[in-house]
Amino acid sequence: MKLDNRGWGYRDMIIYSCILLFCLLLSVYFVNSLYNDLEKSAERQKINSSSSDVVEVPKKEDKDDNKIDYSYYFDLEDKLKEATIKYIKNENVDLSNGLVTINSSILVDKGYLKDFYDQCGVRCGGYINVLVEENSEYSVQSYILCNDYSTAGY
Repeated sequence: MKLDNRGWGYRDMIIYSCILLFCLLLSVYFVNSLYNDLEKSAERQKINSSSSDVVEVPKKEDKDDNKIDYSYYFDLEDKLKEATIKYIKNENVDLSNGLVTINSSILVDKGYLKDFYDQCGVRCGGYINVLVEENSEYSVQSYILCNDYSTAGY
């Protein structure tokens, strides 16, 4: 590297630019991994909080003659939780990764869940987040989506 009155050469400029680019890529990688870790911890807190059981108000306006029976959907969520626990115990699901998401269609296909329909007879969709707590108990949160109802946070 000669430093004459002419300044830096192209080769020197390319080398230093590559070093700078490598440092920038490395810092972006670490910031992204930190962001993902924060997002996972926020999901775990969301599962453990009891505020996720709040019912979303449907977007459609309800007429007086077409009332929605929310207790039916609460029972449907409970059925989904019970079927998930049976599925985990019988199928030996690996929960070592922390948070596991199970789709309701798997439970229906394997026969753990029957009658997963809304009040109009249309099949509902849903998923379940399962988290193993420190005392080896399951923290199960179910989310369903039907025509007239969806769980808050779906």
